[in-house]
Amino acid sequence: MSEIIADVEVSMEDASVQIGLGVPAFVEQILAPGKGKLSGIALPETPVATCGMALYADGGAKPNPGPSGWGIHGFLYSDEKPKKGAGNPNWILTAKGYLAKSEAAKRTNVVEVTPIHYVDGYGSILVLDQAKKPTNNVGELMAATRALEHALNYDLKRVLVTTDSEYVRKGMEGWMDGWRRNGWLKANGEAPSNVELWKDIYEVRQRLLDRGVEVKFAWVKGHNGHLGNEDADKSATIGVELAQQHISRSDITTTVPEGYWKYDADRHPMIASRRMYFNTLAEYHKPGEYYLGEHGTEDEMLGKRISDGAYSVVRIQEPDPAIELVRDHVTRMASGMDSLVMLRLDQLFSGGTHKELMRYGDIAMPREKHSRLDLNCLDEEPGAGGRRKPLLRELRPERIAMRAVNALSDLADKLDMYKSGDAFVTCTDLTGILYEAREKPVGKKGETVLTYELRPQFVVGFAALEVQANRKVGDQIAQVPVTLTLSIDLLNRNSLKRLEKRLPKVTLITWPESPQAFRYATVVEAEGDVGIYAGVYSNLRIVA
Repeated sequence: MSEIIADVEVSMEDASVQIGLGVPAFVEQILAPGKGKLSGIALPETPVATCGMALYADGGAKPNPGPSGWGIHGFLYSDEKPKKGAGNPNWILTAKGYLAKSEAAKRTNVVEVTPIHYVDGYGSILVLDQAKKPTNNVGELMAATRALEHALNYDLKRVLVTTDSEYVRKGMEGWMDGWRRNGWLKANGEAPSNVELWKDIYEVRQRLLDRGVEVKFAWVKGHNGHLGNEDADKSATIGVELAQQHISRSDITTTVPEGYWKYDADRHPMIASRRMYFNTLAEYHKPGEYYLGEHGTEDEMLGKRISDGAYSVVRIQEPDPAIELVRDHVTRMASGMDSLVMLRLDQLFSGGTHKELMRYGDIAMPREKHSRLDLNCLDEEPGAGGRRKPLLRELRPERIAMRAVNALSDLADKLDMYKSGDAFVTCTDLTGILYEAREKPVGKKGETVLTYELRPQFVVGFAALEVQANRKVGDQIAQVPVTLTLSIDLLNRNSLKRLEKRLPKVTLITWPESPQAFRYATVVEAEGDVGIYAGVYSNLRIVA
């Protein structure tokens, strides 16, 4: 059941609120911070005495002119002195917007404000007439208009809109009033470009001014690392992506300040590598089964034999939602084409990217070129002039990537052998070397529960440990020292620590390569999840 109020769709089934334009201030979606989830509705019990709004507006078109979008970001605030920090490690909040802490340290009399909620919004601008495609300026103007329209929902003293568009700033500060006095004509008697949009923003501004609200515009250099501009730019990119897919959609959401800047992507401790590889054919996909690796800094040289190269195969019972989202999206894009792709897990599980994927889905993964399956994040590369961080790359041509495919396939086979008890692999239990088992008392009846604690010698920065590995020599079991390097032959220290509560089992397995040599890997099991880890280019041991 759903009810439409203005542009607001309230869905009773999933208890979500989509906020459109002109929404009464009492209808708000409050996004609760959590582990990879955004949910919940809250209606304020009493009106909040507000003072101002600092908003950032940005627009774009791709190509220009072409499918366009607008985005806004900012915060509603009171002038009260903050009782605690805003939670952002690098920025503070002022009536003029965000101020870098490094810059604030150089100034005197910096006045911080207290956030009441944050604002994020986006919208698509479709190409309805091939002869009159929207331009980048249309997106910029609509973003500024939507920012002021949103401000109409609140009892404010002031509103500041910051844009990276000189076109918008100069129009608001100088051109627009003169055009209106001249019957919406320029001095040469011609109508200004986008005149209807200028009329719209004039009307909205006037409604605020008639209430006694101070309305100001400011300019900031785009793609220059400014937090507010970057977040508005990301929202505008979502609008552009929707427009390219011919989807008409707009949404403005408010979020409580508590936990807004903190986000736990809830990464499974066994998924510890920086990269993941998969084929674009759905028939090869098993939910929760992931082929992972560390292949060095040269992504194009996947498969290059380097000493610290490492691969792993992980099978978890509860598939990771973000990984599955990306994999399903790429498979749909490939439309049956058989190709090998590489997903940057380090970027996927960064707070911003993961949060945006869980919130926006496919549209948070802009496609770089329609001739390839490459995907980007909404975040920009620092100092790259607007180029976005890569999220996924198609390995075409494959070059030597099939070496990695073969190595991963071999690891998967060894994991199957271990799980089935195949005598080809020989096992050495490392659990007691890594973890100390303790009986922890619970309740008042002398009951205890078994707990594991990573042994104290495995401190942060611990690099490697030497163990005695069992290996088969004919029908006999011999022992030989093996050095296991964390993050290569074994999970990293932080992942091992995070597994404590799940009572993990860690096993070193060996198998013969020849009569004079063997290879090894480690298997980690916890509550039904399992992973195998190996430095496939350095795990060959020659024995006398």
